[in-house]
Amino acid sequence: MLLAGAVLAWRRARACDLRPAARWRNPALMFASFALAYGLLGLLVPALAARQEDAAANLAPLVMSSQALRLPEGQAIAAAPRRLILSIEKMDCPPCAAHIRALLRRKPFVRAFVAEAYNDEVVIDYDSGQISDKKLAALFPARYGVRLISDRPIL
Repeated sequence: MLLAGAVLAWRRARACDLRPAARWRNPALMFASFALAYGLLGLLVPALAARQEDAAANLAPLVMSSQALRLPEGQAIAAAPRRLILSIEKMDCPPCAAHIRALLRRKPFVRAFVAEAYNDEVVIDYDSGQISDKKLAALFPARYGVRLISDRPIL
């Protein structure tokens, strides 16, 4: 693609009667922007991969948000809270992860969750008195390829 852009820029430059310096300016700028973008991509991709590995390592000590811990006055916890870990195969992009987070945020029985793009594991802390693990997994669209990994009580 870089070569095709350079050829087109060179052909346009030859069509006009420009000075030699002006003739090579557009291809040089295009090559420089490509090299800069490729260099930044080479730096950002490993950094993002390391960030994803750190996020995966931090899934074990799931920290519940302060909103999830507040209960209305007079209401007690009816059943033991549980932690459900699902594998969602097609959560490959940030919009897919945002859709999953929005779906979980709307459910009153979900206490806390971790759902990040490019990480196929979703950790959900939920109230087992209101919904079962299979029904919770069935909330996700079938096109995502949801598979139950574990469901255990939170100690």
